Amino acid sequence: MRRVCTQPSWKQDNVETEASMVIPVPEPLCGAIIIGQESILYHDGNVYVAVAPPVIKQSTIVCYAPVDANGSRYLLGDMAGHLFMLILEQ
Repeated sequence: MRRVCTQPSWKQDNVETEASMVIPVPEPLCGAIIIGQESILYHDGNVYVAVAPPVIKQSTIVCYAPVDANGSRYLLGDMAGHLFMLILEQ
């Protein structure tokens, strides 16, 4: 079954006020990743998952790069030069 990203607008409450980056997630996962100072949130228009890894509080995430074409893995970089792998699971 092929999932198509068609829902153009949705709203998410309780997003961190210091959120500084929105990463689009392509098909088949669809959605967005929101990077904050203390948490990372994934939202697909229906459900959301938030995580707050302790290491994210040590330095600000400033860049990202998709690793896979399907949007399941992202390389994140912080101001201190550290790299992190963010993995989205279905």
